[in-house]
Amino acid sequence: MSPTAWRSFAPPDIESKVVLHSSKQRTFVRRHWKAMIRFIIASLANYSRDTMFWSEVDAYLRIEQCLIQAIIWTPVHDERCIEVLRFVSSLMEISEMKHCIGSYGKALIRNTDSMQPMQVQLCFEFLRDWIHRSGCTEDGLLPHSFCYAELLAAAHIILAQEDWQIICVLLSFLLHHASLFMETFRVTIFELLLK
Repeated sequence: MSPTAWRSFAPPDIESKVVLHSSKQRTFVRRHWKAMIRFIIASLANYSRDTMFWSEVDAYLRIEQCLIQAIIWTPVHDERCIEVLRFVSSLMEISEMKHCIGSYGKALIRNTDSMQPMQVQLCFEFLRDWIHRSGCTEDGLLPHSFCYAELLAAAHIILAQEDWQIICVLLSFLLHHASLFMETFRVTIFELLLK
């Protein structure tokens, strides 16, 4: 994360209100940004449970936007992107984060080069991890906000090529998660596979 990334989700006048005077304070923030963001999101989810759709809170949207930008603008196989993807994985353990799999999944799928087996493998490993950590497997279905359109577009591209390693990664993901997909998506994928 860029040292200036906090400006993306902080109020405009925050620099005059919160001043980090010492290098010790700045070092603390750099080392513990993940724990601080996780605490903010967990507190927000716990506080507003059953009273509102908490992901509409402005602070969360700014944090989500910052993380999505980090996923989009960094190559998937780059260690900095993997660090952000692992952090998103840890966030999926927070209650109600399953409703955010779609937005992070869209960013991940769009940033994955479908011609590179290693990137495709990473993409589906993280999607699989997010699905399991968020509790979707216990609930029985993925949320309606899941990245179905992007997954379908990726499936079209992957199935049109001749790299069996990449095709097997996609088919494995679809097979293991078919029961969690919406019925309309299952039918569409099945029709695509029959072509």
